[in-house]
Amino acid sequence: MNRLVPAAIPGKIVGTEIGAVSTSLDARWLMAYSAALGLDDPRYYDTASGSGPAAHPLFPVCYEWPAVQALRARTIHETLLKLAVHSTHHVVIHRPPTAHDRLLTRAQVTEVRPNFARPNPISIWPGQCSSARKCMSSR
Repeated sequence: MNRLVPAAIPGKIVGTEIGAVSTSLDARWLMAYSAALGLDDPRYYDTASGSGPAAHPLFPVCYEWPAVQALRARTIHETLLKLAVHSTHHVVIHRPPTAHDRLLTRAQVTEVRPNFARPNPISIWPGQCSSARKCMSSR
């Protein structure tokens, strides 16, 4: 069967949600993330404190990712996945995560916007991503 492939990501996906992806945190995960960033602050490795090691402020990307991936899979046609650019997101963190948490993460598409800088409604900027999660154009 030949399926019609969309030419662009449709605006009708706005409002689509992925609900309550459950994630359990532990001290090893928090410490591994901090070690991967090359951090040497002892708070990020203190397993003797009551709440365990401190979570780095960017650690939430770790438990957000499964919800983001599920949302993309539900809303964007597989042939367009490489063209989709996640340009911004809004995160609400009610309190810093701890090593003993079981967290529920939700994701929702709030806007689909064409990129008018190029004739194609979706821009692809070839580049490399650094460990600081910043992409730089190779132009």
